[in-house]
Amino acid sequence: MAEKSMFGQRGQSVVWFGVFLACGLLVFTVFSYYFPVFAKPTDFIGRIIVMLAFLAAALVFRRSERYRQYWRICFAFFTALAAISLDYKLGF
Repeated sequence: MAEKSMFGQRGQSVVWFGVFLACGLLVFTVFSYYFPVFAKPTDFIGRIIVMLAFLAAALVFRRSERYRQYWRICFAFFTALAAISLDYKLGF
């Protein structure tokens, strides 16, 4: 017998959409190099913590059969934040 989810397939899709939308807004709005939200020391530490969180999520999702389809999205957020942070820090 198949295990039934509390939300159903459509509900899970909506939840994942919301999670990834929030992650995208975090990367491209909060840690934007045009108008950083936080002061310099807090901004730098926050970028490192969030990058490590995205990398850890990507590695955990890749090992999980259930969430394997989402690991590339987390890795893409990690890569985007790393590139934005390098551009912001080095000033190219």
